Amino acid sequence: MSDKNKKSRRDLEEAIIAKALQDEGYRKELLSKPREVVDREIKALAPEANLPPGSEVRIIEEPQKAFYVVLPHVPAANKVELSEEDLENVAGGIIEIHDKIGDTTIRAIE
Repeated sequence: MSDKNKKSRRDLEEAIIAKALQDEGYRKELLSKPREVVDREIKALAPEANLPPGSEVRIIEEPQKAFYVVLPHVPAANKVELSEEDLENVAGGIIEIHDKIGDTTIRAIE
């Protein structure tokens, strides 16, 4: 598969979420059999790919007044310690996020 046609985890998540928002039966199946549904969706995007054996698959239905962020696992070899200068460059300021579902604004002020 060329790099242009490769699908990312984000592509998979977006496809699953879009389908779950449009199809209540799919949503129920996703919540009751997450591994089977995710595996099927992976095959639809990239037939040669699959879930690693023993990997855990969880689908969490976010309540209306909640905001969840899932941080991915970072292998120890990829952890980089930031210098004081790097920390100063990323610290403070205001961050605004407007999501596609509603108009949620998140502000972080130094």
